[in-house]
Amino acid sequence: MLKPLIIYHLKNIFLVKTEKDRQEAMDAGSLGFNTSEPRMQLYFLLGLVNAAVTPILLPFIVIFFSFSYVVFRHQIINVYNQEYESGAVFWPSVHGRIITALVISQLLMMGLLSTKQASQSTPFAIALPLLTI
Repeated sequence: MLKPLIIYHLKNIFLVKTEKDRQEAMDAGSLGFNTSEPRMQLYFLLGLVNAAVTPILLPFIVIFFSFSYVVFRHQIINVYNQEYESGAVFWPSVHGRIITALVISQLLMMGLLSTKQASQSTPFAIALPLLTI
């Protein structure tokens, strides 16, 4: 996110001669969903897995996603140009990955419970991945 700001200021200092050049330098382009969306899904997977292992990280994960929501919403609405409208065609792929992340975190929690002194509750947790799918 810092890279476009630096490029803008360098263009503004060295390349801008007219108002048209300034408008072209200010064009932010479009948001790369092909890189930003999988990155957020990976962070979500890591957050779910680490929430089961170390719950102390959960407030930081919630704060991260709260700020990410605010920043991405502002950037998508006010900064970036909308290159295309997919009509939510990619949503089944995103949904499948989120459900996979949820099942992975539930299996990890079951493994963690079986190694700790709470092994009596592990049979009850077997229903979680089955109900999720």
